[in-house]
Amino acid sequence: MGKLNFTRWIATSSFALAGLITLGHFTNCAPPPAGSVSESSGDTYYDGEVRIVDDWQSTEIAFLKSHQQVEQDVKTLVLDGICGRKSQGSINWAIKGREEISGVGECELGGFRIEVSDIESLDCGNTYFLEATTKETNKTAKIYLSRNCNGRVSTL
Repeated sequence: MGKLNFTRWIATSSFALAGLITLGHFTNCAPPPAGSVSESSGDTYYDGEVRIVDDWQSTEIAFLKSHQQVEQDVKTLVLDGICGRKSQGSINWAIKGREEISGVGECELGGFRIEVSDIESLDCGNTYFLEATTKETNKTAKIYLSRNCNGRVSTL
């Protein structure tokens, strides 16, 4: 029994040592090279923002939710969404059936924000949809809006 435990210990230790040596090979403890992104001098500029570095996003424009319930006391509604990371154009939006409530947002670094300031004029108990369209590619996204006034809210 003792010889079997010793052999098992040797085998386990060998695998552990091989793993440490392999992982140690990929460790980089050296300081960044001069002129790298981590410095803010010279020709290099780092603004500290975190950005998405891949292009896995399949939609060109989308809201983060499909429906937004708005409480009675809300005066300005802020809606966020995603847009193509490489897109840098404007986004036109309007509430269908109430086209006087419209505006323009900007696609920046893969995201956009729309501020609807006249949300109080929407009728309670009705469901509306806001449509946003990219000026660059003419792609659209929708979000349904409903106002909750004194407990009355419409259902989809």
